[in-house]
Amino acid sequence: IKFMFIAGLPGESEEDWDELVTLTRKIMEICREEGRTGENALQFIYTWTPLKIFPFTPFQWLASKVCSRLLPDEVRERLEEMGVLIGFEDLEGEMPEFLLTQLFLRGDCRIQEMLIAMAKEGLRHHSLYGNDAVEYARMWMKENKLPDIEEWLGEKNCETVFPWDFIDNGVTREYLWKRYLKACRQDAEDSPRCLTKCSNCGACSPEHRKKMAEYRRIKKKDIGIKLDGFPGNCAALREEQMPRFYAVLDFTVDELHSVVKGVYWESELSRALNYAGISYDRSTLKALKPFRDPYDWAIGMNSITAAFMEKLPDGELIERINEHTVHMQVFGIRWMEGPVRAAAMSYQIPCPEGTDEIKLQKMIDNIMEGDIWEYAAEYFSDGRFWQKELDLRAGIMELFLREHKICMKLDPFTPPYHIYQALLGIPWEIAGKYRAERTEVMFEPLDGLHSQKV
Repeated sequence: IKFMFIAGLPGESEEDWDELVTLTRKIMEICREEGRTGENALQFIYTWTPLKIFPFTPFQWLASKVCSRLLPDEVRERLEEMGVLIGFEDLEGEMPEFLLTQLFLRGDCRIQEMLIAMAKEGLRHHSLYGNDAVEYARMWMKENKLPDIEEWLGEKNCETVFPWDFIDNGVTREYLWKRYLKACRQDAEDSPRCLTKCSNCGACSPEHRKKMAEYRRIKKKDIGIKLDGFPGNCAALREEQMPRFYAVLDFTVDELHSVVKGVYWESELSRALNYAGISYDRSTLKALKPFRDPYDWAIGMNSITAAFMEKLPDGELIERINEHTVHMQVFGIRWMEGPVRAAAMSYQIPCPEGTDEIKLQKMIDNIMEGDIWEYAAEYFSDGRFWQKELDLRAGIMELFLREHKICMKLDPFTPPYHIYQALLGIPWEIAGKYRAERTEVMFEPLDGLHSQKV
């Protein structure tokens, strides 16, 4: 069993460490009572991370606690005597990363030039920051007469003006300050959840407050429902018996959001469906995953799979979803007989000016007639380019020229820019100027194993 703790919360005392040891002892006693001894004994792993301060939270006034060790030596010895494995809790190697990320979170526009200077010096965030990055940051701030890192991370008072105060995120500053004072008390307690009691945080409009009040009444009514005689997973069984109508939703995004991960679109569609009052199965929302290399991100259409509890007319469903989306616009729905996965994708990329299309067409014909097309693909990682030998022919289903554009139909795992660069023999910095446009996504039914998991 792995336990993950946060160290550095306000009001933390030696009594809390004693309670941790007591809790560990109680859990171990329960395991022994259940016969988890000898080979069946459970192994306990404890890890700690420091409290990180983020904007728009009650702790935005709190000082970032800078220390190399999170766990007192005495407590560490007591836990190890009980057989607990102590995982990550030594911040010695992580201190530069902690310091700089907290500085960037709490800094203002005065440090933007420092970020540019660090990048020019090669101190980029491809991996964890090291001591050299911290030393450079301290030197730069001293030369430019800016406060030192520790002053940026120090405790703030109620009059402090934060760089993010001009952003209206709904929750009032007064509410966060009240929560901060409550959290710093020795008898600190959690604020009630929204579905239990309104805390007057300011995030909800009058209309949403009425809806939340209705949800609270419904929840109170649901708590009174008795399920005597039913199995514990009764709700899940009822859900499995409900009909599902599987579909693929095609949508467009702008170039700015073409680099966003698929989970973002899953969350945006989920939020839109919730606001629209459309019943669906959250576990079936699966968006296309972008390729790892940023050069291979494509603009144009995108797709996401979903399963609905009722089959609405296409026009009505699209209209209700788009009413609540922000960065995506659904333009088409394809109904499926069951769960599906992406089988192929079509792209088109403009040819650079001066391309000899006759010569290029002959090259394409030779590639499509052959069985293997080896290519040394480049990947950018950890601040440098890496090469990997690939057989690009295996992922190509169709490849042709049309209206000064290279058109291709590929399997979902073949990046279009590898094909594009290999055909034209041009470097990444030139190939990256011509954006790939995804024009079609084709799907196939999942096999029995995958369908069962879905």
